[in-house]
Amino acid sequence: MTHSPATPSAPESWEPVSPADVVRPRPWWVAAAGPALLVVLLVLGGIIGGALGRSVSTASPTPSGSPTPAYVMDPPIQVGDLVRGAVTESSGPAPENQRIVRADYSDGVNKVIFVMTWPEDDVSTYVADAGVEGANEVGGAGTLCGTSLDTSLPACGRISHGTGLLLLAVTEHATAELATQLAAFEDAVAAAG
Repeated sequence: MTHSPATPSAPESWEPVSPADVVRPRPWWVAAAGPALLVVLLVLGGIIGGALGRSVSTASPTPSGSPTPAYVMDPPIQVGDLVRGAVTESSGPAPENQRIVRADYSDGVNKVIFVMTWPEDDVSTYVADAGVEGANEVGGAGTLCGTSLDTSLPACGRISHGTGLLLLAVTEHATAELATQLAAFEDAVAAAG
């Protein structure tokens, strides 16, 4: 008996050799490239973000230092016939940075004391703190005059550009005359800068 070789017959449909849910293994370079690409993207993101942060950064505020008076805190050398004598400068107890400059003036007969205090903002408080009682407005423009507790003579004060200006009589002066002299002192201080 002879067998005849079997002739293969084509199946009616082809079926896969392995099941469809089998995952093919990834090549080694794909497994290494994924994490490497992630690291490269993170580093680039950091570099770009840092560069943008530096170029768009908001300017930090610069400390402006201590405030300064509008006037030079140096009494004028001469106002009218009155010539400056001794000058003393000190810091006040409050507020912080307060400066007080005092100068004696004389024309050979009449004597006054000129005081500049910075900062000041209320003429009534300034004059009262300087020891002037019974202060009333004289000559307009915010000048208050009264009697100095120290000398029992007239004293006049005003505020100009945040600086208190006070003129105290050491010899006999009429109050209106002292208010006029204070205006002349203010003009001299303003002219000095």
